[in-house]
Parts: sequence; structure tokens; C-alpha cells
Amino acid sequence: MHKRSRDALAAWLVLTALVGPGCRHDPLGGELHAKKVVLAREVEGLKAQAVKLERGESILPPDDVLVGIDASLIRDLLAANLPFEAPVEKYQIRLLRAEVTFRGSPLIALEGSAAPKDNAEVQGEVRVLGALSNIRVDPASGRLSASVEVDHVDIRRLAGFESFLPGAGLDELARTVRLQLENRIPDLVIPVKVEPRIDFPALTSGPVRVEGATLPLAIGVSEVVAAGDRLWVSISIKPGDVAKAGEVAKTTEAGPSPAATKPAKAGAK
Repeated sequence: MHKRSRDALAAWLVLTALVGPGCRHDPLGGELHAKKVVLAREVEGLKAQAVKLERGESILPPDDVLVGIDASLIRDLLAANLPFEAPVEKYQIRLLRAEVTFRGSPLIALEGSAAPKDNAEVQGEVRVLGALSNIRVDPASGRLSASVEVDHVDIRRLAGFESFLPGAGLDELARTVRLQLENRIPDLVIPVKVEPRIDFPALTSGPVRVEGATLPLAIGVSEVVAAGDRLWVSISIKPGDVAKAGEVAKTTEAGPSPAATKPAKAGAK
């Protein structure tokens, strides 16, 4: 077996053991469940890589264009959307800080506070765990975009906050925050642009004259790998039919791979 394959499989087996049946039920929630969610994401990514290496396949399609994105850039893009505020029932949620880890999966963590709307001085700590999802090339702008998928929300008491949420109220609020934050965190626009067509200008003077034409390109994200603090995005580019100036160009379908652009959702809470 190839050494890289053995290493990836070993990591997969270790992580699978950590998130196996012994950790699936966590009645107390909190930190243990958060670790399980993160490890489940990592396992999913490592498992996909290990399977390909075991088969002797390339992890990324060899004919695609490969774009490498540093974790620090994604962190800065997330931070640019902060602070992010959202009302949830009787509370105000504020997300203030962002962390990014590219290990098996494009993991993100957002931290901030939760406070009663009528008493902003009494706050609890909020930590939102999730991952980048639906990484895609926007067909209109040609820019690379990504959504934020929320897996888990943890809320911890600070002085005085427990008086507003007795008993299991924190867990219930955390579940409500997770459900309401889904699809509300702004998408990221990554500063990578792929031109959707090649324009050939007309030659109207000289011994050779050529009509203008356009070559449309069907663009899609076919694979995403998170490793070494970088997000590797594999972009498929397929040419369509050349169209003369004034004609409607036809493109070839190049749909993205759902498994690549939308990481498998970990056990949410």
C-alpha cells in the first residue's frame, strides 16, 4: 500500500474511533458534542481522500484548474462580515471573532455573545461551529463563492446570565440559535475570478479579415480538499461551441460535484 494511503487510512481509523458509538450520545451537550462535530467533519474529508489513494486515483481531477486559498484569507473574509447580529426570540446574538482550520474539511468557528434584548449587560458566551459549504463559481460574475453551514452552537453562562435560562434553557437556546442562524450568515465572495468566455476580436483591416467570435466556457467546482491550512479548489473548465459575433453561444454542461461543494453535515445539535 502506498505510504500516503497508509497514513490517510490510519488517520481515518483513529478519528472514526474517536467519534464512534461511544461519543454519539452526549446528554450534557457542550464541549464534548462540539469536539464530535469537528472530528466528524475531519473524518469525512480524510475518508474521501483515503479511498482515492487506496484505489490509486488522483485526489484532484488532473485536467482541472487548481486554486489554492490560504486559511488566513478566509478568516479575513469572515471577519469582514463581523460583527454579525441576529435577534433570536428574547435574545440578541452577536458574533465578533472568526477562526478557520483547513484539516480534512474547511472548518470554521465564530465566537461572540448572547444577551437578553432588555439587558445587554448580562451576557453569555456563544461559539458557532460549522464549515464552508456549496463552494461554487457564480455564473453571473465568475467569482468563487461559498456559504457557511452551521453544525453546532454552544452557549456558556457568564455571571448573572443563568438567571434568565434556568435548567436546560441554555441547550434549548443553543438549538434555536443554530436553526435560526442557518442560511442567515452572509455568503463569502472569494477574490478569485474565472472568466466564463473567451472573446476573439474581429480583424477588419489588412490582408486577413476575421469576424469576431466568442468561445463560451462551462465552469464548475468539481472537487474541494482542505489540507495544510489551504483550501484546494479544483475547477472544471469545458469549452462550448464557438459563436460568431451576434450569435448566441452554446455552452457545455459542467455541473459541480455535490459531494465536493457541500461537505457532509456533521451531527448537529
